[in-house]
Amino acid sequence: MLLQQKGIDGTVRCSCRCGVCGRPLKDPKSVGRGIGPVCAGKGTMTVEDNDTCHDFIPDSIEDGLILSRGENGTPCCNVPQVVVDHSPNGFEFGYGGSGPSDLALNCVELILKKLNFKGPRVKKFAGDCFRKADELHQDFKWTFISSVDESGGTVSWDAIKYWVMSRL
Repeated sequence: MLLQQKGIDGTVRCSCRCGVCGRPLKDPKSVGRGIGPVCAGKGTMTVEDNDTCHDFIPDSIEDGLILSRGENGTPCCNVPQVVVDHSPNGFEFGYGGSGPSDLALNCVELILKKLNFKGPRVKKFAGDCFRKADELHQDFKWTFISSVDESGGTVSWDAIKYWVMSRL
């Protein structure tokens, strides 16, 4: 989960936090997953634990897709990584590679869940997703993820919701 915090000097900084317990995330793999190692170890929300994972929808998604960089340059976002198909190193944005592809896949999967979509699922490298998410994610990546500035940005919920709904 991505949270904005004001420092003592008044500047706004992003903070990557666990989507389950809210603790700060420092490890790049944890940041990419959106969950820390303690919560992952409990089986609360991991790629391997799809029944729990696929039920998790962060409240912040209706604020839009929020992308930024942590202090060490690690990508931060408000989308949990529930499926891995392209990038074992986690999410990325601002270009068209494997990290942005996995971010796009997880975004479309999350939006479909939020819209109560029902449809066939397909197995991926780790986890599974709606077949429709698999069909749409590359176009979603080129439309939204690759064009975000490398430092981050926000894509409105209305824009991504409309984009997905118009393709169902």
